Amino acid sequence: AFSEADGIIRSKTTNEFERSYVLPTLDLLKDGYAEKYRKYILALKDAGFEKLWREKILPVEQQQISRLENALADIEIDSMLESISKLKCIVCSEVTVYISLLSYPVSFSLGETAFLATINDGDDSDYYKNGFPALLSHELMHGFASMELIEIYLDFMKQSRYLRSTHDFLLKELHSGNEEEFVMAAEYYILWRAGFMTKEEILLKNYSRYGGCVPLAFYLFEHMTREKSEPIADYNQWLLQRFKNGTFSPEELIPTIDSLLPPPDNIDRFFANLFVILQRCSFIIRDAALYV
Repeated sequence: AFSEADGIIRSKTTNEFERSYVLPTLDLLKDGYAEKYRKYILALKDAGFEKLWREKILPVEQQQISRLENALADIEIDSMLESISKLKCIVCSEVTVYISLLSYPVSFSLGETAFLATINDGDDSDYYKNGFPALLSHELMHGFASMELIEIYLDFMKQSRYLRSTHDFLLKELHSGNEEEFVMAAEYYILWRAGFMTKEEILLKNYSRYGGCVPLAFYLFEHMTREKSEPIADYNQWLLQRFKNGTFSPEELIPTIDSLLPPPDNIDRFFANLFVILQRCSFIIRDAALYV
């Protein structure tokens, strides 16, 4: 059974960057981890977990599915899928969402038009109105980047102490990946294009996301909103062109983000501005400590 699944996954994983981390994982499973997982599943089955799942967990998952169906009925999702289709150069007209009690990470892509999400605790109206559309946009954008783009990105992040430190934190402390800031920028762009949130709302909601270590995402998002073509087509090529022709500049990044910060005329805006500046200082200090 595993050899069949292994063959299907290898044949369907065509993106070079995705293959760089998916294939080693498959190799680990072939080298013995798949058999370990099989033993763990059998142990759970012998302990009566299946009965517990059907009685206690399945009803909760079904409630989550029902809440999502009700929320999505009131959401203009077609424009989101149109943007995703154009950005990734795919056809994304339907989405499959798998709901799990637990997973690590809490959500992740399962291909071009499917992803896994975990149960959201309680009837959180903000999650169903804004959080889940953001999650959908984010997970479906994964897997677009070419190896060429990733290599250019890595060189770009080395050109600034601030960016070098944020990237180091993103990978080593948060165990994220080199595609993440591109995906976050696309997520913001999709939500903005679909009218879910304004640029200021996106900034205020996400300035402390990932501990503030993803400034490039805001910088790229700002450049995306300046485009006259709506929506942007072929995101990978769009990024490549602008990295190569010098449109993106490490020196321009901080002034650009500062220009996006709303005037601190109320307490929320004041703390947003303050925390962005403090986070920036902390990463520069961190870089000085790491690269003395």
